[in-house]
Amino acid sequence: MSRERHGGRSGGRQDRGRGTASTHTPVGQGSHPSDAQGPAPSIPPEQKPWRLRYSERILDEDIDEVGHAALAFARTACEKKLAKDPEGYGDPLRDPLHGLFKLKASHVRIAYHIQAAAHEVWVLMMGNRRDIWDHDQATILDRMEEERARHGKERDQAARDAGAAKPKHRGPPGRRRDHGR
Repeated sequence: MSRERHGGRSGGRQDRGRGTASTHTPVGQGSHPSDAQGPAPSIPPEQKPWRLRYSERILDEDIDEVGHAALAFARTACEKKLAKDPEGYGDPLRDPLHGLFKLKASHVRIAYHIQAAAHEVWVLMMGNRRDIWDHDQATILDRMEEERARHGKERDQAARDAGAAKPKHRGPPGRRRDHGR
């Protein structure tokens, strides 16, 4: 018997539990990236993963309060949730932390800021749910200012690097311009 007589299946096996009929795709029209004609489509910005930036003080100060295991659990939650949809998974905070968001991960609360223009999430603090909002508000605001300053320095450095990379054309070597003088 030929394969076509069995619906294209090898060995006469049935498609069990799928509920869909198998279809034959002509050669050159498959869904594999190597089958595509032309360049691969680019990912829209709203579907690209958000870049996570952790405050440098998290490892120095927060780890003593929440512990290594809880910190690892919270970081995993950040990487799974905040990298995909920081506004959808988090809840906005009220004054004096207006403009920041919180994410719950077990007994740890994560305070973060969404920098939409740069497509970044700044993770500012990880703390115990019992006292992060009562005792650490000033610390969270301090870390926010530190991240703004750090982001500004990085942006300025990137602009300087981009400017230094472009050589300025001043004409052929050895020729002077008189400009009519």
